[in-house]
Amino acid sequence: MTDDSGGSEPSRRADPSRRADSPPVPEVMTAARFIDHLEELDAHVARLLESIPDTEAFDDETRARTRRRLREIRAQLNPLLIALRDRADEPPTDGDDR
Repeated sequence: MTDDSGGSEPSRRADPSRRADSPPVPEVMTAARFIDHLEELDAHVARLLESIPDTEAFDDETRARTRRRLREIRAQLNPLLIALRDRADEPPTDGDDR
Protein backbone atom coordinates (compact mmCIF):
# COMPACT_ATOMS: atom_id res chain seq x y z
CA MET A 1 0.00 0.00 0.00
CA THR A 2 2.81 2.45 0.86
CA ASP A 3 5.20 3.07 -2.02
CA ASP A 4 8.72 4.23 -1.14
CA SER A 5 9.93 4.17 -4.75
CA GLY A 6 10.21 7.90 -5.27
CA GLY A 7 6.66 9.08 -4.62
CA SER A 8 6.12 12.72 -3.76
CA GLU A 9 5.04 11.99 -0.16
CA PRO A 10 7.31 9.99 2.18
CA SER A 11 5.88 7.07 4.07
CA ARG A 12 4.46 8.23 7.40
CA ARG A 13 4.55 4.75 8.87
CA ALA A 14 8.27 4.40 8.30
CA ASP A 15 9.28 7.54 10.21
CA PRO A 16 6.51 9.76 11.67
CA SER A 17 9.09 12.25 13.01
CA ARG A 18 10.00 13.13 9.39
CA ARG A 19 6.56 14.49 8.48
CA ALA A 20 6.77 17.94 6.98
CA ASP A 21 4.03 19.26 9.27
CA SER A 22 5.63 18.20 12.55
CA PRO A 23 9.05 18.81 14.10
CA PRO A 24 11.31 15.82 14.67
CA VAL A 25 10.82 14.12 18.01
CA PRO A 26 13.99 14.12 20.14
CA GLU A 27 15.19 10.66 21.04
CA VAL A 28 16.05 11.51 24.64
CA MET A 29 14.90 14.56 26.58
CA THR A 30 17.39 14.90 29.40
CA ALA A 31 16.90 16.88 32.58
CA ALA A 32 19.37 19.45 31.24
CA ARG A 33 17.30 19.94 28.08
CA PHE A 34 14.09 20.28 30.13
CA ILE A 35 15.84 22.85 32.31
CA ASP A 36 16.91 24.82 29.23
CA HIS A 37 13.38 24.80 27.83
CA LEU A 38 11.77 25.75 31.14
CA GLU A 39 14.28 28.56 31.72
CA GLU A 40 13.55 29.88 28.23
CA LEU A 41 9.82 29.72 28.90
CA ASP A 42 10.24 31.45 32.27
CA ALA A 43 12.29 34.22 30.64
CA HIS A 44 9.64 34.69 27.97
CA VAL A 45 6.87 34.89 30.58
CA ALA A 46 8.95 37.41 32.55
CA ARG A 47 9.32 39.56 29.41
CA LEU A 48 5.56 39.39 28.84
CA LEU A 49 4.94 40.37 32.45
CA GLU A 50 7.26 43.36 32.12
CA SER A 51 5.58 44.48 28.89
CA ILE A 52 2.04 44.68 30.31
CA PRO A 53 2.24 48.32 31.46
CA ASP A 54 3.15 49.34 27.89
CA THR A 55 0.26 47.43 26.33
CA GLU A 56 -2.48 49.84 25.34
CA ALA A 57 -4.84 47.08 24.19
CA PHE A 58 -5.55 45.96 27.77
CA ASP A 59 -8.11 47.58 30.00
CA ASP A 60 -7.40 47.62 33.75
CA GLU A 61 -9.27 44.38 34.47
CA THR A 62 -7.61 42.50 31.61
CA ARG A 63 -4.21 43.86 32.59
CA ALA A 64 -4.71 42.67 36.20
CA ARG A 65 -5.91 39.22 35.11
CA THR A 66 -3.01 38.89 32.69
CA ARG A 67 -0.46 39.82 35.35
CA ARG A 68 -2.02 37.35 37.78
CA ARG A 69 -2.01 34.52 35.24
CA LEU A 70 1.59 35.16 34.15
CA ARG A 71 2.69 35.16 37.80
CA GLU A 72 0.84 31.86 38.27
CA ILE A 73 2.69 30.39 35.29
CA ARG A 74 6.04 31.48 36.72
CA ALA A 75 5.04 30.07 40.12
CA GLN A 76 4.35 26.72 38.46
CA LEU A 77 7.60 26.73 36.50
CA ASN A 78 9.88 27.50 39.44
CA PRO A 79 9.27 24.27 41.43
CA LEU A 80 9.83 22.26 38.25
CA LEU A 81 13.11 24.05 37.62
CA ILE A 82 14.25 23.51 41.20
CA ALA A 83 13.38 19.81 41.11
CA LEU A 84 15.06 19.25 37.76
CA ARG A 85 18.18 21.18 38.76
CA ASP A 86 18.47 19.05 41.90
CA ARG A 87 17.97 15.94 39.83
CA ALA A 88 20.52 17.04 37.21
CA ASP A 89 23.09 17.64 39.96
CA GLU A 90 22.78 14.08 41.29
CA PRO A 91 25.12 11.52 39.79
CA PRO A 92 23.20 9.01 37.61
CA THR A 93 22.86 5.47 38.86
CA ASP A 94 23.00 2.32 36.73
CA GLY A 95 19.83 1.93 34.70
CA ASP A 96 18.66 5.45 35.52
CA ASP A 97 17.15 7.36 32.56
CA ARG A 98 17.75 10.84 33.87
